[in-house]
Amino acid sequence: MKEESLERELRDHFNAEVKKVEPSPEWWNNAISRLGEQKQNSRPEKSAFWKLRPSLIAVPLSIFLLVVLVGSFIPMLGGMAPPPPSAPLTISDQASGAFLVWLDKPYHQYEAVIRAQHVDAQGNHLWGEKGRQIASSDASLNGAVSDGIGGMIVAWRNSNGSSFERLDQAGNTVWTLENITSWSVMGMVEDGSGGAILLLYDRSDRICAQRVSGDGIPLWGDEGVLVDTTGDDYPNASIASDGQGGVVVVWQEKSGRDMMIRAQRLSGEGLTLWGNEGIIVTSIAEGQGNYMQVIGDGLGNFVVAWDTGSVTPDTDVYAQKLDDNGNPQWGEGILVCQDQAAESYNPANMQSHPQMAADGTGGVIITWHDRRRILNREIFAQRISSAGEMLWTENGVWVWNIPADYFMTTSGILDATIIPDGAGGAAIVWTGYEVSYTRDTVIYAQRLSPDGQRLWSEEEVYGEPSFQSQGNSSIVSDGKGGIIIGSRVGESSGVSQTNSVYAQRISPNGDRLWGESGLEIQKVCSALTVQFIVYGAILAALLVLIGVFRRNRIAGIFTAIMPVLLGIAGLFSTLLVIGPFGYTYGWAYIPDTALNKLGAFLVPLAGLVIVVVGISKKTVTKWVMIPVLVFCTLISVIAGLIFFF
Repeated sequence: MKEESLERELRDHFNAEVKKVEPSPEWWNNAISRLGEQKQNSRPEKSAFWKLRPSLIAVPLSIFLLVVLVGSFIPMLGGMAPPPPSAPLTISDQASGAFLVWLDKPYHQYEAVIRAQHVDAQGNHLWGEKGRQIASSDASLNGAVSDGIGGMIVAWRNSNGSSFERLDQAGNTVWTLENITSWSVMGMVEDGSGGAILLLYDRSDRICAQRVSGDGIPLWGDEGVLVDTTGDDYPNASIASDGQGGVVVVWQEKSGRDMMIRAQRLSGEGLTLWGNEGIIVTSIAEGQGNYMQVIGDGLGNFVVAWDTGSVTPDTDVYAQKLDDNGNPQWGEGILVCQDQAAESYNPANMQSHPQMAADGTGGVIITWHDRRRILNREIFAQRISSAGEMLWTENGVWVWNIPADYFMTTSGILDATIIPDGAGGAAIVWTGYEVSYTRDTVIYAQRLSPDGQRLWSEEEVYGEPSFQSQGNSSIVSDGKGGIIIGSRVGESSGVSQTNSVYAQRISPNGDRLWGESGLEIQKVCSALTVQFIVYGAILAALLVLIGVFRRNRIAGIFTAIMPVLLGIAGLFSTLLVIGPFGYTYGWAYIPDTALNKLGAFLVPLAGLVIVVVGISKKTVTKWVMIPVLVFCTLISVIAGLIFFF
């Protein structure tokens, strides 16, 4: 015990002596300070190059980001948006229903597909949910007509030529003629015997007609009947049935700057009945027609309407009636509407795009686009008697009830079509910009009485508010005083993205018979491209931020890299969403819906969050982070202004 006590006493004495020689805290502070000064003095002086290194990084980075930002919004780099898809062709099934035929080009494919659907009077799909595929191989739809006995004949064209198919009411193929001609189809009408008569043209400036029997046999030789050589690579022409198995064809013959409209009648056997070169309907010097149409009046005569399309600001609409021998009945032609604008403002003296429907008594109801009040066209109508007298208000009745303070003073009618209502009046369908601001373009319909009164108080065809853009439409009678309309609609505010196909049936009283929203024929949903970009951006931002807060050096470096990548992705997403304003991407349908807008805004915002955190944590030099911060901020502001203001 004494030994242990002695050992403990010696140990305590030793520790006490050691503590006496331990340096004080002040000594350690002075030593560290002197060591830092020696280390600082030992560093070599930086060269001028290394002093400028931050600016050498920041300036090129700023220029690069500016080029990306500005260049992305140059339309020529993104490609112009396509025109609106053509309207689905609407063909009567002779039983108060309709066939709808349309060109469907899926965005994940390069080849277009022609589809058809049969809808009965109650709106039931008779050919399955997706309808029937008629042709593919990058086909283009040329036309479709009723066969007169409950079926239809469809014409399409691909790189190999023009083809035709007859379908019965159940969708079965009766016959198919594939690539029977290299000529393109300009128009077609039924021949009254289960077949059709086709109006064709080729790049040799020739217009030709061919008749195909109800059994699918070409009846007018291998090349058809030559109508004329027009002198125009893209001739303007129209065709109408004569009610006796033949047709009347009108076309524009080009001669320098002058316009001549000719007409020819072909018998059911393909014989020319109005001379070898047809008859001259009109000849106007210094003119170039934009549009023309011929219809039968139901009594064996024919009415031709055209606009002058002159080289001056004034454009006029004329009409002429021809008897069964081609003799003019209305003198030199009737000027349908006198100029309405003040003499000092000639550009508004423009009437164009005439469309006609027979009134059942030898006269016609004619509509046209008119610029007397709204620079980019309203729609007016006039009824002309069999004798050529104007039966309604001088210079036409106003079809579209637009208020006087209509805000779209430079935008109005986009298209219009008209058919007789079977009671001396007519039904008219057109696309125009909406009056109430809530949507972009809207499809309207109106019925005019024999004395020119508007009969339908509710003009909008579709009441579905999600249809931001409603594009082109076609129309057919339901055989009971009402009409069936086939339309292109879409969720986007751009008409060029009206890719879904809908239909509506309207009663003689103007009631929507297939629901407020119409009948869905083909719904094209938005691609998930923007959503996937958003998911990737959020995931990348989370990974970088987690790494930064865990003091990961690589994550710190990415606080400068990732915002640039997300900013570019945000630009790309924004361009995808604003496609109708000048850009198109053929592999994805991305309308500017609220979800897509929000997603495109969140992508650059995620980059902005990363760069702000990076600056606060001093992960990378401020000379690099400031240009990145400005870049992401500008993109976020631009996206916000575009989408939410």
